[in-house]
Amino acid sequence: STIARYAGASYTVGLNKTNLENIKISIYPNPANEYFTLNLEATFQIIIRNIEGTIIKKIIVKSGISNISLEEFSNGIYLIEGTNAKTQFSSKLVVVK
Repeated sequence: STIARYAGASYTVGLNKTNLENIKISIYPNPANEYFTLNLEATFQIIIRNIEGTIIKKIIVKSGISNISLEEFSNGIYLIEGTNAKTQFSSKLVVVK
């Protein structure tokens, strides 16, 4: 887990996984500004929610390295949820512009 500082507070921004297979997942940088990068070993449906739970973005991300734009995001904490047939993960993402 990593500690991120946002608006004078600290938040734990680790990655939580439920693996039925050992699939590597990484999300960086965190905190993020213009984009964040997903490095996935499989294709995932990604849902990004704001702190209130509203879906902000829903996309399919293929295996490999993908840069996800944060252009329409404002400062705040977001939940990234990824699912496929074998794995689920979630992670907090802090956006600071």
